[in-house]
Amino acid sequence: WVLRAEVALADKEYDEANRLVERALGQAPGDFDARALQAQIRLAQNKPGEAVALLERLAEAFPRAGQVQYQLGLAQLLNKQLPAAITALEKAIALDPNNLAGVLLLAELNLARGQAATAIESLIP
Repeated sequence: WVLRAEVALADKEYDEANRLVERALGQAPGDFDARALQAQIRLAQNKPGEAVALLERLAEAFPRAGQVQYQLGLAQLLNKQLPAAITALEKAIALDPNNLAGVLLLAELNLARGQAATAIESLIP
């Protein structure tokens, strides 16, 4: 069901993607991929607040999943929760220092806040 939901999401068939994800979660409520995809669908539907709520629960269930923290940071940024987004991105990078997208986004956010030194430091390994 999850793979079919991913295809529906790629085709921007959000209702179908949601239906398929709900079906997958009905069979396996703790399915990581289905829960993560559920949040991606909410982001694609421009519902960042709902995505944040889903990703916060996913982050609680999988605290060592750096990709979840990165997605949470993105959702929080889109939901205009800048301090929370920065915290999530910092966690994502701590869990996965090779998360280049997270490193670059965090540096960009620090630059936007006028913290050039912090931005530069975050880019130096």
